Amino acid sequence: MNYKEQFDRDGYVVIDDLIDSNFQLEIKDELINTDFPWYYQKESTVNEDAIGNTYPIFSHLMKLEGKSNSSITPMLEELGEKAADLVGWGFKENDLIRGYLQLPLSEPFVKNPLNIFHIDWDKPHLVLLYYVNDSDGDTILSSEKYDGEQFKYTFTEENVMARVSPKQGRALIFDGHYYHSTTQCRDNIRCVLNYNII
Repeated sequence: MNYKEQFDRDGYVVIDDLIDSNFQLEIKDELINTDFPWYYQKESTVNEDAIGNTYPIFSHLMKLEGKSNSSITPMLEELGEKAADLVGWGFKENDLIRGYLQLPLSEPFVKNPLNIFHIDWDKPHLVLLYYVNDSDGDTILSSEKYDGEQFKYTFTEENVMARVSPKQGRALIFDGHYYHSTTQCRDNIRCVLNYNII
């Protein structure tokens, strides 16, 4: 079964080594160093239901509404196009590319080790999560989808469609209307690139 068939059947696909090992290291070296500009964000998920229910992270907005916002954007563009091609998504553009860097946090900073379930956008889109490094802090993908009206979702174990562990070079590609979440990393930093593709 190819990736498109798997995506059409399951709504998601996990691909190890989306890009070659040299490019993986180039991205990792660029993002995880003392010179890269990460910005503090008090809440890991920004919507009104999440306030006070998530944990702090560092972020870097690389592309917003199709416009580059970072010197690293050109280096990362091809990942979104490649992901869309592999699952047969009619690629138009990478509308949003964000980088996230999570640090292991002490207990007082983690009210809930499971982030709030959310969707990134209400319009039809494809999500690519590219894991920059090996880490804990799984991504959890729910079988429940946004219905066009309600953003709220209550987690149950029965609705877990996939649990994906961060591994350098791994990609999780899924229909952006599936609710998803992350768990807080405990043992290592967790660096992820998040693409919203239209």
